[in-house]
Amino acid sequence: MIDRDPSELLPGLGIRPGCKVALAREIYSLASAFRLHGCRVVPADAPVPNAAITILVVLTKAEVPALAAYAHALADVSSLWVAVPRKSARREGLPDAAERAELADLQAVFVPLGLTDNKLLSFGSMLVAYRFVRKPGPLRAPGIDDELEHLEERRRRRGEQRCRTPRC
Repeated sequence: MIDRDPSELLPGLGIRPGCKVALAREIYSLASAFRLHGCRVVPADAPVPNAAITILVVLTKAEVPALAAYAHALADVSSLWVAVPRKSARREGLPDAAERAELADLQAVFVPLGLTDNKLLSFGSMLVAYRFVRKPGPLRAPGIDDELEHLEERRRRRGEQRCRTPRC
């Protein structure tokens, strides 16, 4: 299913030496390239919470809702790649174009769970993969933001106390 040189995919996937990769069985042929790059590869038969990168393959729209378990198990610093067939791909065993999973189907499951898609990578003429990661929280400066919140709380309390007087 992948007709690109695996070494070309490594930088695009964010593979770094020493990372743990959970890999779908359909594309387990990539495992040797990842191992040569110094990664530990495990099967993605079930969610692997401590994997830096999880790569799955989804062919049909009916398979997409089952991916919610992977989204729940995803750590804040992990990324989930989901490969889907290209619309133009023609090969025996692929579902009809109308039944194939698309980005909109993936977004319908992942966005409500706090993930966002932020990257696209071609696996060749058959598959394209989308990366989903946790949306970053609001930026906070430790100490400074806490003091500002404390100050705002004190101002709010003072305003409530003033309104208790007969003049309010």
